[in-house]
Amino acid sequence: MLVLLLATSLAHAPMAFASGLRGSSNDGCASAGTFRTTSSTEDMEGGRMFCTYPTGTNMKFPLVSFEHGDTLGGFMLPFAYGPFLDAVASSGFVVCAPVMCLIACRERQHVHQLHAITAAKALGKKGVLPVRSEFQVGILGHSTGGMTTLKCAARGSVSEYGIGAAVVYNGDGPPGWIGRFDHVNFTDIEESLPIFMVTGTKDIIEPRNSTRKNSDAVLEANPTQPLIVAEIDGEGHLDSVNIPVAHPAPMKAVPFIISFLGYTLTTSAECTTKYKTMLGAQLKDHSRYWLNQLGVPPTASSVSLV
Repeated sequence: MLVLLLATSLAHAPMAFASGLRGSSNDGCASAGTFRTTSSTEDMEGGRMFCTYPTGTNMKFPLVSFEHGDTLGGFMLPFAYGPFLDAVASSGFVVCAPVMCLIACRERQHVHQLHAITAAKALGKKGVLPVRSEFQVGILGHSTGGMTTLKCAARGSVSEYGIGAAVVYNGDGPPGWIGRFDHVNFTDIEESLPIFMVTGTKDIIEPRNSTRKNSDAVLEANPTQPLIVAEIDGEGHLDSVNIPVAHPAPMKAVPFIISFLGYTLTTSAECTTKYKTMLGAQLKDHSRYWLNQLGVPPTASSVSLV
């Protein structure tokens, strides 16, 4: 049904992926709209990837590999996730998303997500993409892509691909399901990897409390995991998905995702306080459930409004 809604909307959708909006942020911190963006489709092992990145500057930026949800790969990806990818990229990141798997291919998507890192780094060395090679990379996934992000968070992959942050966005669950059918092994997750698991009170697609239960599984495997978990008021499963006219992407979680990526993947001491405030007090105020073991504020704490 989602694919049909997207397909019938494309005739009304402007092809606006060539440039993003320039925002008002001038403090050097990651914020949507700070940079103009452009997009290109590049080769990677096994297929192609859609990359969005800042333009009009000589600066280099951290890399983020994004993996999509079921049925939203292929030609659908730039339309469904275009505004979301643009928001993240315009805050100062190179975001590359494999476009394979229009039809669900859950067992291979984590491999695509990792291969996109390899391809984007190589293109950065060639000067094709403005990737800052000395920075660690982020992995980010929505829905099924959230599940693949947990698989990519395994120790071996984190070490091999230089992964420094993981965002599980309305991810699949609960842990028993994705453990049995998708072979997610929570004990394999790199213990030092910062993880942000975010969902919303209006996610009616994933089983209730899947994100909380997944986070419990992460902490059961490693009680000291640097982890932040939030269930944002009013955020739904399709928060990042844009269906022109019918469902413009609300992106309630995006400012917090950007702050997390800024906090974990960049080195600006001047911005640390801003990121901590966003991920601490502001995220807590916007969430029905919030758990913080990331160090923002310094002591681990949790709050639930249910």
